[in-house]
Amino acid sequence: MFRPQRPASASTTRARGDTFVLEEVSETTVLTDQPQARGTVPQKHAAEARHHWRDAALCILLHVLLLLVHVALLVVFSRHYEHAATLSITHASTTWAPLVVGTIQQAFATIYTAALVLVTQRLALRAALRTRQTLTAVHDKNAAWLGLGSALGALWQQTKVRAAPGGVALVAFYLACVFMLHISVPGLFHVVPYNASALQTVRTRLARANYTANMVSAYDGLLSYNQINKIGLLDSMVYDVVPQVPGASGNATVNAAVYDVQCMALPNVVIYGMPSAGTTPESFFNLDATGAVAVLKLPYYQAVYSGYVYNITNPANNSKPCDQTNCWAPLILASTVPIIDSSGAPPPTSSGNPWTNWQAAALQSVPDPDDNTLWYTAMMTAVQMVACSVDIHDIQINVSAATLQPLESPPVPTEATWTSFAWPGDLTRTDSRLLAAQNAPSLSPASGHQNTIRTTYAPISNLNASQIAGPVFVARPEGSFFPTPADQLELQILESNASAQVLLLPTAFDSFVTADLGIAAQNRTSVSLAELNHSVAKALAAVHWYGQSLGYSSSQVLDDGQLQSPVSVANPLIISASQSPITEYGETVVTVVEARYYLNLSLTPLIVGTAGSAVLLLVAIALILSPPSSRPSLSRGPAIDRAGIDSAGILQITWLLGNEPHIAAVGSPRLGALRTAGMFELNAGGGGPEKVGGKGRDVYSEVAYLD
Repeated sequence: MFRPQRPASASTTRARGDTFVLEEVSETTVLTDQPQARGTVPQKHAAEARHHWRDAALCILLHVLLLLVHVALLVVFSRHYEHAATLSITHASTTWAPLVVGTIQQAFATIYTAALVLVTQRLALRAALRTRQTLTAVHDKNAAWLGLGSALGALWQQTKVRAAPGGVALVAFYLACVFMLHISVPGLFHVVPYNASALQTVRTRLARANYTANMVSAYDGLLSYNQINKIGLLDSMVYDVVPQVPGASGNATVNAAVYDVQCMALPNVVIYGMPSAGTTPESFFNLDATGAVAVLKLPYYQAVYSGYVYNITNPANNSKPCDQTNCWAPLILASTVPIIDSSGAPPPTSSGNPWTNWQAAALQSVPDPDDNTLWYTAMMTAVQMVACSVDIHDIQINVSAATLQPLESPPVPTEATWTSFAWPGDLTRTDSRLLAAQNAPSLSPASGHQNTIRTTYAPISNLNASQIAGPVFVARPEGSFFPTPADQLELQILESNASAQVLLLPTAFDSFVTADLGIAAQNRTSVSLAELNHSVAKALAAVHWYGQSLGYSSSQVLDDGQLQSPVSVANPLIISASQSPITEYGETVVTVVEARYYLNLSLTPLIVGTAGSAVLLLVAIALILSPPSSRPSLSRGPAIDRAGIDSAGILQITWLLGNEPHIAAVGSPRLGALRTAGMFELNAGGGGPEKVGGKGRDVYSEVAYLD
């Protein structure tokens, strides 16, 4: 602890009111308990000068760095690089993302500007004491550094005593810029919600995949065509099924298979014979000049019925007969209503004359060899026959990733003209998917549809006119009647068991085509060839899709694939959860939309911050690099070390005022009186006061050294 001690002979300076009386002061002030200075005074000043320029360089560097950060952010804004920083919108991110971004910016603004003010304030006060100016000016500048409010107050005081209006204004302007940065920096970045789009590869269920032809239940699914959501099936087209991806949007390109059916005329079909024997009603037709035979079980009401082909001789390998399971074969359809082409013409015949329907006819009764009674007799309705070829076209389509539906439907044929059926040169089947199409009649179970019409067989003598007009059948021919040419073609259309009271059922495939054409519902008198082609294609595509996509409940399906009970609205088709369908998988790319946050840089606070940073740099240079005074020192004694003062703490103020005894002589601590008393210049290198505003100059000298 040390204190200045003046000798008894020393004079004092006393203030009477605002009038100063300067008495003679001794040449020296003795400091007790002061340690020895380390080194000479010039060495001390040289070290302090180095420290000053080091601190000045740091101050300017901090301001330049702040300006460069804002300039860099302008470059970022021009390209919006900040948008690359994204975050998924969740409950946690909704709460914390804005808070974290705002807190980081606020912390940066507070800490960085505090460092700027700390360094700049110390250097500015040090520069102020190195400059020739009044003590009041030093006071006002120091007061201004206490805060923006104090700076504005000090600036107001300049209107009363103009001690340092320029310096105080610079400090006020500097602090105002800092205040502006406190507002602009936290507003630079903020998070903005948006819908982000990203490409995602997903696995699809392939429409082109092969499936076995013994999936009997797939055909019975036709009866539930309008009851099931058919994702993957549209009209005559099956397509890859894209999984439901949350947030998926846009389109996806997938594979598709379009069924194309062309039904052709059989011009050589004529009535071959209708013998009656046995209990299964059948009839024969000559299909061509070679004597091929079709076995046709006749329908019992207006409808389209299908058949399958077997015992085929492949022209490419005559020694190896084949059937529809390993050779190409047409699909044979029989219709009870005329089929006409786009011009309204019926199918052509070999003679050139229109093909005429075979009218219903009664047959001769046949004795039963077991009980010597007569067989039941039956009659047949009019029949028209066509042969249909099936092609499958593999294409690619666009489906909506949101609805999973195709953007466009396959084309629906509106026109078709008659052509005559001809066997291809090679019956080798190149597409295994055609197997199911060729087997549609045999694989389509009859139990899927029920009709309330029951037909009773009766002896011919018991048939009356009303019975003859109803559903009629043909008795099965005797075994000796079958022709046996090598190229024989037999067509079996409908399974039936004859009895005293029999229930005859069409297949599910037949029921679908008949209902789709509206033959029975609309009591149609004709069907266009284009309509028939399209309906058959729809049925085959649906069978393909059902076989690929659905499993069936074992409680409804027997071992042979037949349904135990008919499918209806009251007894709907049950999709099995345990039985997996036969599937193969592929890949496609979908666009997924996800709600995310992105970091956004605002232009207005960025411009304000850039301008504020530039102004801060210029003002800081003006504050810390004030030129030393060029006026000569008026001190008579050695210089005191005011250049080492870089803050205005209690110790610095005590030391400073201890070397200015005339301030202590002011009788009142009013700010105005103290500011007036301090209106003398302080030499940067000495303590000699020069009274400002008086006619004469009162001079005192003192020496004090601080380590």
